[in-house]
Amino acid sequence: MIPLARDTRESIGAFAERVENRSLLFEKMVLSKNALHDVDRFDDAQRFNVLRATHEGDKVLQEEAASARYNAGKGGKNAAANTYKAKVAAALSTIRVDNPELTASRIRSNTRFLLDLEASYSGRAITFVAALGGRLLINMAGGVMENSGLALDRITGLPYIPGTAVKGIARNCALWEIRNEPNPERKVHLLRYAFAIFGFSPNDLTQRSDFSWSVNGERLQLNTALQGFNTDTYKGICSFIAAQPSSINNLRIVAEVLTPHFNNNLRPIFFPAVEAGSEFAFAIIGQRKPHVIDLTCSQLLKQAKLWLQQSLTQNGIGAKTGAGYGWFLIDPQAEEKRRVQLANEQQRIDQQRASAAQRAAEELAAKKADEDKAIRLASLSPEDQSAEAIQALSEQDFAAYAQTLGPKTEHEKRAFFRILLGPNKETRKRWKKKKPEIWGQISAIASTLNIDLP
Repeated sequence: MIPLARDTRESIGAFAERVENRSLLFEKMVLSKNALHDVDRFDDAQRFNVLRATHEGDKVLQEEAASARYNAGKGGKNAAANTYKAKVAAALSTIRVDNPELTASRIRSNTRFLLDLEASYSGRAITFVAALGGRLLINMAGGVMENSGLALDRITGLPYIPGTAVKGIARNCALWEIRNEPNPERKVHLLRYAFAIFGFSPNDLTQRSDFSWSVNGERLQLNTALQGFNTDTYKGICSFIAAQPSSINNLRIVAEVLTPHFNNNLRPIFFPAVEAGSEFAFAIIGQRKPHVIDLTCSQLLKQAKLWLQQSLTQNGIGAKTGAGYGWFLIDPQAEEKRRVQLANEQQRIDQQRASAAQRAAEELAAKKADEDKAIRLASLSPEDQSAEAIQALSEQDFAAYAQTLGPKTEHEKRAFFRILLGPNKETRKRWKKKKPEIWGQISAIASTLNIDLP
């Protein structure tokens, strides 16, 4: 079972089978290899931890459970271990972490965020969409499951790319371009852009800093690039927003496996990955105008976007990029589709707002009408108030009212006869002919009130 407090374990199940949040499963509700098992060591713990929270991992676990039950049935020294393995696999296979409605809602929320971002930072925000050309491994170092982490939204369990990672790869691309630039003037020009986009501190200006490395240790070039900043600490103009999923297409967390060799033994390691083809939306914001005369916010945003896109498409992001993970494709047509998606989302939002405004107006009008009616009724005599209420009755309810007229108050009775003697000629004729019991009853009441019925 999972090492948790007893009351928590009783609420979510011994193997967290009632947990539906992928983030919790990967970070908190983790099976141990050595603790709280019916066997001395549960070697499948790491693999099962990944399978239970990845796409179609439940099917693999069901197969594992069936295989373990079959092996346990054959007996032998491993029968108890196989029985326990079948129990764990069967429990974990019931976990459900993919919620299509929640995913679609989150995608719409991300789309709306980009709309609000572009509206709020008009002219100072750049966004674009890129699709994974290979599987993505993010946040692989650290966490409870060492080397098996993934950056996941705490609420939806969907993957995202932290803004620090996005900024880091853009900065790395900038440093390499500056270092490889053969023209000294352009090298200084690019370095000024990098200073303004990413910012710097005193440590970034030392001889051993990466900025100094980018100009091959040429102090003169470093000092020239710093002209106009007039400070040794500068906050970067650009903010790199965490990249969020922008489409439900291929958006899946899958189980990836590496099989390293150790002392001639194969030791497969399972870890979660974002499936190739998943689309992410990237955004860069210009927080303020630069304090350097020859630099503008639009120039810096354009250069930051260029460095980021170059890094995504050429170097990749996340872990194991050298093995083909984490690289992106940027399709101009996909950007046009995203613009259409943004326009559609804005139209949907506008329609929702218009509908909400119309409902609010109708509710306000209805409330005002009720208030006016209440005021008008309060000014009427009791008989007039009763007459209004009776006038609104359906034909069936009017007949029922007549049958219960006896115990009612005098003003209610007079109000009833006022309505009956109005344009209800057909009703009177029908009651006389077909409902003599009603007509006889109301005729007697009319006599007591000195009312003549035709």
